[in-house]
Formats: sequence, structure tokens, C-alpha cells
Amino acid sequence: LPDGRTFLEAVVAGVRAADPALVTVVVGPWWGTDPADATPEGCSVVVNPDPDRGQITSIRTAFAAAGIGWSGVLVALVDHPAVRPETFAAIAAVHAEDPESILVPVTTGDGGLVRRGHPVIFPEWSFPDLLGPATDVGGAREVLRAWPRRVREIPTVDVGIVGTVVVDGDAEA
Repeated sequence: LPDGRTFLEAVVAGVRAADPALVTVVVGPWWGTDPADATPEGCSVVVNPDPDRGQITSIRTAFAAAGIGWSGVLVALVDHPAVRPETFAAIAAVHAEDPESILVPVTTGDGGLVRRGHPVIFPEWSFPDLLGPATDVGGAREVLRAWPRRVREIPTVDVGIVGTVVVDGDAEA
């Protein structure tokens, strides 16, 4: 990033703004011999042995390492480093008030198009769906499709939620 941080450092800083009990970073097998060497301090690091099978395998790898005794899980993507820390904190605050909803940030783009983004918080009741076969092909998005009435969209002006990255001072989607 222009400020010298890696994407991972930026995302972990955002996640920490949500004040989670645990931060688990999932890396691929190509990461190197010691993933902790390049991982921000205080994070648990686990290796997804087969990331080519989809993003859901990283979520499952994190669950295997961290367990499932949580009120929810915040899923953040490393290719979304421009999400503001305030957005992470706001979504976590909504989860504290409404721990039963799947929380998805939304922003309005050009032409009034509303776009969903990341990070997403999945509540505890959804963990079996995330870990089950329904997500094998379509990933975590299938949980949102299966439970549309339990999805709560959180409006934000943060365009970083849709994967906007700042490159050389300019924003690119």
C-alpha cells in the first residue's frame, strides 16, 4: 500500500478495530516455511492445505483452528485492504446489539447501485451451514442466499468494502 503496509497488515488493523477475542489468519501452503514471520503480532496463523477448492476452505480451516464457541465470526478478505477500521468497528457494534443476524456492509455506488461487501459477520447459528456441504460450491454466499430474512445490511460510505484498493494515490476497484 502507499503507506508501506502490506494488505495483510491493513486488514488485520481493521479487524482489530472490531475488538475480536481472536484473530486467525489463514494462509496458503505457498506462504513459506514459517507463516508467523510475516504475520502481524498477536494473530493465530493456520495453513489452508487446499485453497484452490475455494474461499470456504479457508473459513473451515479457521474454524478448525479456533473452534466454534463464539457468538459470531467476522470474515475479512486480504484483498480488501481499504476497508476503514471504523467500518469493522461499526459492524462489530451492530453484532453486539443484534447477534442473531448475518451482517453485511453495503455501499451505494454510481447510478445508485447498492453493492454488498466485506467484512461479513456470521452468527453462531449459521456455523453448521458454513461448515456443511451447502457451501461446497458457492461458498459462504450460499448461507446468505439460504437465509435472506436473517441478513441485515449495514449502510456505509466506505467503498473499501467492495474491494477498492488505493494504488499510487488513486482508488481502483
